[in-house]
Amino acid sequence: MALKPADDGLVLEHFYLDDTVQGRGVGGSVLRLLTTEADAAAKPIRLGVLKGSPAARFYQRHGFAWTHDEPFDDYFVRWPDTVSVGA
Repeated sequence: MALKPADDGLVLEHFYLDDTVQGRGVGGSVLRLLTTEADAAAKPIRLGVLKGSPAARFYQRHGFAWTHDEPFDDYFVRWPDTVSVGA
């Protein structure tokens, strides 16, 4: 995976798991670490997924909201949780 800085926050790209660990909570654990860091920096995370991909449901379960689509991809954002930062 790659979490890159952008002018308007962070961009998550290439978040792939080996088939042998999918469905075991590994991806959720890694994503929680990334979102915790983004929250601490008060930065949103944006990402795109292939239309129809089950990954969209995964991201939505972790607080990402659909923003728009393009011909091949759906795009999502997760705004920083500033309420829990420093709590």
